[in-house]
Parts: sequence; C-alpha cells; structure tokens
Amino acid sequence: MTPDFSPAMLKRFLRARVGIEAYGRIFAAPAGFAPKLEDIEAEEKRRLRKSAGITEEQFDLAWSGRGISLEPRQRLWKALGVDPAACGVRLLDQGKQERMTIRRAGRAA
Repeated sequence: MTPDFSPAMLKRFLRARVGIEAYGRIFAAPAGFAPKLEDIEAEEKRRLRKSAGITEEQFDLAWSGRGISLEPRQRLWKALGVDPAACGVRLLDQGKQERMTIRRAGRAA
C-alpha cells in the first residue's frame, strides 16, 4: 500500500492537527476559563503557517484541499512532523507523488 500525501490528505492532517490542539487546550482549561474554540483554531493555523514558512494564501489553499506547489507542500508536511520520504514517497508538483525504490543494505549481489 502506498501512503497518500495528496492535497485531500494534507487537508485532513491540517484539520486534525488544529482540532487536536484546540480541543486539548479547551479540555485542559479550568472550568469556566476555557478559551474560545475559534480563537484557538486561528492561533494554531497561524502557528502551523509560520512554522512552515508559507503565505496565508498557500495555507488557505491547503486547508481547503486544493493543490499548492511542491515546496510549500513539503514545508507543511514537515511542520506537521511527517516525512513522506521516510514512507517511501517522493512528492511531485501538481499535488502528485511517486513511490521511491528503497534499496536494502546487506543484500548479496
């Protein structure tokens, strides 16, 4: 099975990360002092965008599941802590990907 690093999957990862952070902070807050969900979501989106070093427009495109160019997409996956190459996948332009050939060390010729 080839892992999926499509624009749709990036959208899901982004939304999951923002949701996990937001609800984690709300439930950890003392009763009656929980911050607003919208404020935490906006803060986490901003943190991810800055961590990836991409523009608001690029982030908004990724957030909505639309394709962005190769470098910003690689930066977003890195900001999410995901390395496609470690999964045997090389990201390509236009939201595409290809499976890399993995050579195993210690094989007899």
